[in-house]
Formats: sequence, C-alpha cells, structure tokens
Amino acid sequence: MRPFVTINVAMTADGKIDTVERLGATISSALDWERVDRLRAESDAVMVGGHTLLGDDPRLTVKSSLLRAARKARGLDENPIKVGIISKIEDPRAGPTLHDESRFVTSGPARRVIFTTKQTDPTQVARLRELVAIVPSSAKAHLLLGEALDNTSESELAISELRRTIEIDPRLPEAHYALGYALLRKGETDEAAQRLTEELELNPRMTLALYHLGKINFNRGNLDAAISMFSRVVETEPDFRPGLEALGQALLKKRNPARAVEVLEHAVNLDPSWPDGHVLLGRAYMAIGRRDDAKKEFDTAQKLSREGRKRIEEKVGRPKSPERP
Repeated sequence: MRPFVTINVAMTADGKIDTVERLGATISSALDWERVDRLRAESDAVMVGGHTLLGDDPRLTVKSSLLRAARKARGLDENPIKVGIISKIEDPRAGPTLHDESRFVTSGPARRVIFTTKQTDPTQVARLRELVAIVPSSAKAHLLLGEALDNTSESELAISELRRTIEIDPRLPEAHYALGYALLRKGETDEAAQRLTEELELNPRMTLALYHLGKINFNRGNLDAAISMFSRVVETEPDFRPGLEALGQALLKKRNPARAVEVLEHAVNLDPSWPDGHVLLGRAYMAIGRRDDAKKEFDTAQKLSREGRKRIEEKVGRPKSPERP
C-alpha cells in the first residue's frame, strides 16, 4: 500500500511558480499560508527537493501553536518529519549545503531524514548523519528510511532499519509488509511469508501483502491457498491487473479454465496492449475448446510483441536488419 501524497504548489494565474532568476517569489497570501500550515499539521512528513532545501533552507515546521497542541493531543510529535532529497551533497567549501545552523536542521523539535545518492561523497554522508540523525525512538522515521534503502537495493541496511521499526512499534501499519517485501526481494521467502502473515493479522485487507503471500504459495505449489488469496485481492481491488494475472495463472494450473477465462478477459480489457495477457487468455480459450478465439489472442500477442520490439529498436537507434533478396 502506497502512502497518500499531497502535492502543494503556489502558482500564478499564468502558470509561473518562480522568477527566471529562481530566487524565490512571494506568491501565496496570508490566507494561503494558513491553509498550508493546516495541511502540514495533518501530514506525517513534509518533503522537499534539493533546490528548495538548499536555496530556501525551509523550516518545514507547523507555525500555529494551536495546531501543534492539537498534534500532541493526538499522540503525535509537534511537527511532521522533515524530509529532504538531494542528488549530490557538496562539501560546505564548494557551494550551498546543509550546515549546523541551517533552519532545516535547527528549527523544531522535529525528526529529520535526508535521502541522497551514491554521487555524494561518503564523508559528506557521515557529516549529514550527524546533522540530521534520526531520533532512535521514531518507528515511522525508521520505516521511511528502510523503504528508501530497499528501493535503492541496499537490502541489508533496509532490512536492519525495518527490523528496528518493528522493535519500536510492532503494530505500526505496513511495517511488517515492508520487511516482508524486502526479505522477499532478497530471496528469504520463509521469513517473508511470516512477516506478510503478521501484516495481514493487523490489516486483513492489505492487498499487496495478500498478493505477495499468494505468489509465495503459488511458487510452492500450494494452489488452493494461492487461489484463495488472489481471489481476495481482486475482490478488494477488482482492477489490480497483477492480481488478475496471478489468479488467472493459478486457475489454469488448477485446471479451472472456465473461471480463468472470466478473470483474464477482464485483465486484458483493462490493458489491451499487454502481450502476455493475450497469451494467457489464449491458453484459457484453448483449454475450453474455443480454438478460433485462442488463435486471435495468440495473433494479437505476436503483433503487440513485434510492435514493442520495433519501438525499442527505434528508441535505441538499432540498425534494421537487411532485407533478404
């Protein structure tokens, strides 16, 4: 399950968000700033990009004392987590960067998280860790960091952060799923299945946990369990194509082609340009004796595959094969 994200942009009537000098233009009114403050107070985290972070040095805190008090009354920190994304962090002597007097660092109280890339020198990463160290008791901050590390293929670090998340708050929504998915990507399916099951105990309608647990059961040959889980997935998310595909494959393997046809027809209608879907549907048609329909699906799949290869060749500039005489 993905987080709910709100994008907030101040823009002029003619579509401008800054001046050509990119020095920061005052567009919002006092009334709009109040709205932004309310939006910030309702959020778990506020994220900005590198240009804003270094150029504007934002505080990213809730201005209203009443809104901060309301957050505390709900059991939250006074301010949401501050999140910055910078492709490359420079040495302080080389240009604008974060330092120990930056408002992003000093304004608070608030937890701070910085995401960067391998373009950043390790010494600058170490310096930043000192400036924006994650509060050890923040389960949500560890979850954010763990998911970010997993997305950059830092699996060992990701798993470590996600285990720490669950140690702090075993009932945090999506924490067991995030750890299960990271373990699954690493090939540790036994513990992954355990963690996904734990997520479902907390949130039985967690579609992605059901889907991946169904895939584990399918790969282990537990078709009845897999079909049950994939069926629950598509009941919750009727247009979730990977769930429909997985259910169709499991039904075909279970020799239930009539139901597979129904499921795969819906999947192909959702995405007519999906070659593999047409192949699966063709196999289901063949299994119930609809040979003409099966041939049409196989022909469509071949046509779509040829068109896809042609687009790739044109994109990469691959020379065409010489025509035979």
